[in-house]
Amino acid sequence: TVMPPAREDRADDYWDTMATIQNMLDFMDYELYMAELKADTIEYFCKLVDDHIENRLMVGTYGGYFFPGGGYEFSSATSNVYFQRMLQSEHIDFIKSPWTYGMREIGETAQFMGPVDSLDLYGKLWVVEEDSRLNLKEMAEGQDGRASVGWTRNYQQSVEQIKRNFSYILSKGMGVSFYNLMWDFFDDDQYYGAIGQMYEEMTLSLGLTNESTARIAVIVDGESQMLIPWESKYLNHTLYDSIYIEQLKELGYCGASYDMYLLDDLADGLVPEYKIYLFLATTNMTQREREAVKALQKNGNILVWQFTDAIANGEKTELALMEEMIGMDLSIVSTRRKQIAASIVFDNTHWLTKGMNEGQPYGVESYDTMSPVIAVTDKSATPLACHSTSSTSDGTPAGRVSLAVKEMDGWTSVYSAVPNMPQAMFRNMLKKAGCHSYTQSGSDVVYTNNNYVALHSIFAGERTVKLPDNYTVYDVFNRQIISADTDSFTVSLSGKETRLFRLTQPGTVQVYIGQNHGGTVTNKGLTDLAPGDDLRFQVEAEPGYRLSYLLLDGEKAFLEGNSYTFEDIRESHTVIAHFSPDYGAQENDAGADDVPKEQMDWLLPVLIGSGAAVSILVLILAAAVLILRKKKK
Repeated sequence: TVMPPAREDRADDYWDTMATIQNMLDFMDYELYMAELKADTIEYFCKLVDDHIENRLMVGTYGGYFFPGGGYEFSSATSNVYFQRMLQSEHIDFIKSPWTYGMREIGETAQFMGPVDSLDLYGKLWVVEEDSRLNLKEMAEGQDGRASVGWTRNYQQSVEQIKRNFSYILSKGMGVSFYNLMWDFFDDDQYYGAIGQMYEEMTLSLGLTNESTARIAVIVDGESQMLIPWESKYLNHTLYDSIYIEQLKELGYCGASYDMYLLDDLADGLVPEYKIYLFLATTNMTQREREAVKALQKNGNILVWQFTDAIANGEKTELALMEEMIGMDLSIVSTRRKQIAASIVFDNTHWLTKGMNEGQPYGVESYDTMSPVIAVTDKSATPLACHSTSSTSDGTPAGRVSLAVKEMDGWTSVYSAVPNMPQAMFRNMLKKAGCHSYTQSGSDVVYTNNNYVALHSIFAGERTVKLPDNYTVYDVFNRQIISADTDSFTVSLSGKETRLFRLTQPGTVQVYIGQNHGGTVTNKGLTDLAPGDDLRFQVEAEPGYRLSYLLLDGEKAFLEGNSYTFEDIRESHTVIAHFSPDYGAQENDAGADDVPKEQMDWLLPVLIGSGAAVSILVLILAAAVLILRKKKK
């Protein structure tokens, strides 16, 4: 008889905030088994639905909840441990989750719940459930609780916040559904107008080929989350708030975008090449994963490690395993929780810390948060910061080196024993690696790809954006060309504002023309034009159909005749020809079973719920907009 591990067997007090594998092998095996069983169950139900609908609809599941907190029980329950299994499944087309909690407030960076760029490797779609609690929502929670879910104070903040979220989604080529729960999240014309404009730009973007411009790759791991002990009251502050949420906030202000992948994808050779690799809580690295990481140690790459990265290998937890990967001599100077888990910069002349203040602290915001306390003892590494003087009750780690850089053969290793490195360090890494930065302001959130640049900030004032090449810069939300041919531009932000800019070839504006099933249009797709040009297109319905209307720049328009001309084009336009069955022209009424599959114009996502109990859900979006797209390859 096989019994689940008892509650007392699920905790490991050796390091308190992290379990040692050799002490908990039975429990680790149990959790891996349960995680695999849940992944099997999700895929089983998705296959049932997929087989039944015969590929007419998309099938998806809620999942990928890497950053909301929890521990190994939560991680296996939400199938994070075997998240790659979902991505590899031919029966799962999309993953769905809300935005990460704790990163939603106006001025903050927003974040997908998990490694969004991994989905692109498998041709999958991440659909964000946009459920930010805007100013229409009455909330009794305290300020922290309201901030965590994105509560705003007025309409202006609300609109700018969902513009920020949309800009991030657009830069990743993913999708969004607006979750109008109880009719009081988005039920206002101001929101519907903004959402309509977003739909318009999403439509135009279907004609674009998206490519990442990020030179920073963030690597996360599902199995490593199992090394967080059961019921550790320091868990959320230590790992999730500090290593994940607070670190990703800082990274969002570094003046350039970043991509995020699973460690499994790196081991499979699927992750493209980057210049900077940031490992976030990749505590457990198998031998295969270690070999994949070692392959990155070339071409002047910078590998960034924090806290306990690579300290376990799936069989044991040992400091020597960490030293091997980081390339530095380390020591555990205390297994007692650090009262103030902060590092103090004492050398601001080095390229990594240049521009920072001597004595500037960084690290974990809360008290009594993390153990073990690790220090760098490598004499060939350059020490830059030390553990704060108020470290543990016995003061052991005080003054020990907590941040160091070591120039290796063809690559650079950066290690911080304390999580949450400042954005200034990442700006310096970008400069060191010869990578492009779009802004120099440390207070602005930046999202980019090869077609778009977005800025979000709560601070007013002028901002200069530097581009990697010359472009025509089009202000999407204000519908105007900023410059016809430039590699930099300056805009004035009013404060608590989001600006989205589309980049096109110099001297061009763009028009996108599309259609649904039932007819044809000329000049279909995306057309680049010179400002002042005209563009004419014709529509023709197929037998049994008629032109119902044109969706012209988000507004319904009814066409007289069969052609339309955009004259003296000075801004971007989108138009979708909507055809519908002309029942009067049909000789016989068709039964429901006779409707061809290709006539199904609306997409109904079928979602398979994950968790302790697996259920089949149908997503109903009340008075909302569903925007789904496949990323262009």
